[in-house]
Amino acid sequence: MAAINLTDLTISGVHTAYHRGDYTIVELVQAYLTRIDQINPQLNYVLAINPDAIEQAQALDDEFQATHKLRPLHGVPMLVKDNIITAAMPTTFGSKLAVPGKEKLSDNAPVITQLQDAGAIILGKTAMPDWATDLFSASTVTTWTENPYDRSRDTGGSSSGTAAGIACNLALVGVGSDTGGSIRLPSAFCGVVGMRPTVGLISSAGISVFVGSQDTVGPICRTVTDAARVLDTLALPTSPQFLRPRGESYAALLTPSNLPGPVHLGHLPELGADDDGVRAVFTQVLDRLRQHPLVTISDLTIPDLTTSLDAASINLSRGKHDLNDFLGPMFNTSVEAIYQANEYPSSNFAIPGMILDKSTATDCYKQSDTRDALEHAVTAHMLRTGVETLLFLTAGKPAPLREDIEDPMDGLKFPYHTMLASTLRWPAISVPAGLTSTGLPVGIEIVGRPLSEQRLLEVAFVVEQIVMGRQPPPELV
Repeated sequence: MAAINLTDLTISGVHTAYHRGDYTIVELVQAYLTRIDQINPQLNYVLAINPDAIEQAQALDDEFQATHKLRPLHGVPMLVKDNIITAAMPTTFGSKLAVPGKEKLSDNAPVITQLQDAGAIILGKTAMPDWATDLFSASTVTTWTENPYDRSRDTGGSSSGTAAGIACNLALVGVGSDTGGSIRLPSAFCGVVGMRPTVGLISSAGISVFVGSQDTVGPICRTVTDAARVLDTLALPTSPQFLRPRGESYAALLTPSNLPGPVHLGHLPELGADDDGVRAVFTQVLDRLRQHPLVTISDLTIPDLTTSLDAASINLSRGKHDLNDFLGPMFNTSVEAIYQANEYPSSNFAIPGMILDKSTATDCYKQSDTRDALEHAVTAHMLRTGVETLLFLTAGKPAPLREDIEDPMDGLKFPYHTMLASTLRWPAISVPAGLTSTGLPVGIEIVGRPLSEQRLLEVAFVVEQIVMGRQPPPELV
């Protein structure tokens, strides 16, 4: 058999290849493992490899030979973020505190079981910052995670290794988690699709907690269609019927020959570019979308948007409480103990920020009231203008140089725009917009109303098909 070309494979393409007999599941898994072995030592995107991957692939091959049927993710090799508990591999949560002995936890997180029941093969666990508390990649386990488009730059966080690994074809699809942008920011910086679903649509059991009311698992893929297919499996099977997708698949209407339009996007100019290269890419994207007959774009101005987002943030006030609830029972430690022992990267703002935060109960009520007022204002603008989804840049600059974010205050000032969806707890997806003149990926974020995943994916698919912004990184070997 000729070597398998792993560049930007898709789930449907792989399933077609299985049916044609182009290659077996074992052969595809081995091809990915070989690629990981070739380039991962210099990049450290993948922290652990599933020792049973080939055996599981063989069992799936045998099942296919016997039944001639493929489950939804049958033979799909995946990478998952290392804060999702797996029985077959250690889970470090990005912290050296969890590394001693590399203990394996006995039970899979429910999302892992759901993925495996759908036929997926978990190839490995991926790098992330400590306890998923940073929007950049610095970790006490792996130090920094290098961006595949420019290794002097960061991948973003906290789903760092997953986004980078999917970008350079170390697996077919991936899964990360998102609190304030942890799926969408690294996806934008690494030129892939990253989706944050509505909080509660997917089980969060067996996953480290940062801000429980904002935390959610989501897919990281190279196409919107693959993200939809992974979401089909991740969405809780107990969800009421009215939450299930039409045609029993979020991907049901995602066909290039019949785009699911018309689409009315609300552009938020306030969440714009702070970099000329990013501005040029986004201007071209807006022009291309406006010229398409299926697309209407309206500029929306939300009064005091950025001020309200800052005032409504609960990442520090709520984060310390929720993270302590996770750290205590599992590791007999706390945010305070980690801070006192200096067991976190010096570039991490969240750990010291949670200690220094002095929010009172009254402050928390004010944060909640501000969030509610912001949600009301955004919803009112959308209803008044007929806009179904919002559109803006995932970040105002491309992936930063590491030296530009080594000081936590510099990282805190970085112009990322992912907090709107996180604060409102709305679903959002980052889609590749193209590369700057210096070859760095730019992402555009699309945000929908709560539980609008089906329509959000359809709109994202239309944007993806018009923009065609995904470009693989330079070959790393």
